[in-house]
Amino acid sequence: MIDAIDQAAQINEAQGKAAQVTLVAEADAKRIELIAKATGEGISKVAAAIKDQGGIEALNMRLAEQYIVQLGNLAKTTNTIIMPSNVADVAGIIAAAMSTVREVR
Repeated sequence: MIDAIDQAAQINEAQGKAAQVTLVAEADAKRIELIAKATGEGISKVAAAIKDQGGIEALNMRLAEQYIVQLGNLAKTTNTIIMPSNVADVAGIIAAAMSTVREVR
């Protein structure tokens, strides 16, 4: 009799754990789906803003800002940096990035 009760308890525990794993997986899938949707919407909004008047100029400025910030972050976090030979030529690097943006358009 005790064996049957123990066996039923083990089955219930296993079913509970299986249900928990399923719920966690479903929650993770929903989270990934929401992030993907939000990312897609954000990219669409950025693309639309770039097409507006002054959009390319705003993109140029943002790229330059981020380039400088990221260079500063590299210098803070490590003592070894691999950099392009024209690292000081921010305008040239932004121009190269923008030529890629224009090609994609």
